[in-house]
Amino acid sequence: MSSSTPTSTPGKSPTHLLARALWRSAVRTGGAHLELEQHLDATYRWLCAAQDATPDGGVAGWFSLRSGWSTSYPETTGYIIPTFLALAEARSDPEARERALRMADWEADIQMQDGAVLSGVIGTPVGPAVFNTGQALFGWVSAFVVGEDERHAQAARAAGKWLVEHQDEDGAWRQSLSMLTSGSAPTYNNRCSWALAYAASVLGEDSFLEAARRNCEWTIAQQNELGWFAHTGFSDSEVPLLHTISYVIEGLLGVYAFSGESRYLDAARKAADAIVDAYRQRALAGRLDEQWRATVSWRCPTGEAQVAVVLHRLERLLPGNGYAREGRKLIEDVANMQTQLAHLGAGASDPIVGAVPGSFPIWGQYMRFCFPNWAAKFLLDALLLEVHGVEEKSFPETLAS
Repeated sequence: MSSSTPTSTPGKSPTHLLARALWRSAVRTGGAHLELEQHLDATYRWLCAAQDATPDGGVAGWFSLRSGWSTSYPETTGYIIPTFLALAEARSDPEARERALRMADWEADIQMQDGAVLSGVIGTPVGPAVFNTGQALFGWVSAFVVGEDERHAQAARAAGKWLVEHQDEDGAWRQSLSMLTSGSAPTYNNRCSWALAYAASVLGEDSFLEAARRNCEWTIAQQNELGWFAHTGFSDSEVPLLHTISYVIEGLLGVYAFSGESRYLDAARKAADAIVDAYRQRALAGRLDEQWRATVSWRCPTGEAQVAVVLHRLERLLPGNGYAREGRKLIEDVANMQTQLAHLGAGASDPIVGAVPGSFPIWGQYMRFCFPNWAAKFLLDALLLEVHGVEEKSFPETLAS
């Protein structure tokens, strides 16, 4: 997750890649229909390429059409780990497992002494970030479940305790926020609550689940009568991205899965239903205001993939409401964007084959001219659910009652 378009990344991108992406964003190029399994393959391969683009075992944050691959991104590498472990399970793929554990080792190597995880990609100013710490927590807990390496458990405990210590009494996080954002108390930090609930179930840390519940209580108090959450933007004044709105919904569903608190499910469903209603009327916009009105013309593929994942989870929790059908439509939409920008049959050396753009068209405001690793991560999550019915371990098979 990043609040703005990157301005400095290593390497150079061939001019023809930018020209091709601009043209393909502007002109519908058609092309042969591709099976979703092909999109799954291509998305996974692109994420592997993003990991291989760095020397440390982390995953490059993005590929920029203007400046090439970024350095590794601790925040998003953290939540890519459970995705790769889910793929390893779905396909009995030892390479995906090895890659995920290598990511977890790298995350432990760079963890701050107090347990926090730094904001931004490697090479940016060092400072702790609540959201980034929560996302790395997903990775360490998932890696410990699979590999039983006590180092990962220790890193997870340290991160969880740091999050609890930095939480305000009302459940919000207002201190040690990302150096790249300016929001005073972001509701999207609720995704950290899900990570804490997951860690509580694996590590037996009851205080983690208590902190998760406190944040959920504060978060649902920020929801208006239409289901929209306040304080969901990277700044207090901006209209939030579908991406960060989806983080809130994911967090509430995740904590519900571990706590069984129906109010969290109800709040998540209310927001998801409003998004589905907007989607049925028109293509989803990248930013949605407090009345779920579009405020931009471009789309946010990351957020659309996240909504697809949310809808698959709601289908499992509340079957028979058509959520999976709408989720598949969203997956197909994002997959079509992927195909339109780069034919998936192109050579593996093409750095945008299998990538997902930050905005569509590619010149949209969010991550302009870039392909962020988190967009690919969420599409891969959605495809694993759609094609294989496989969920990451952080969303349990047996829900709390």
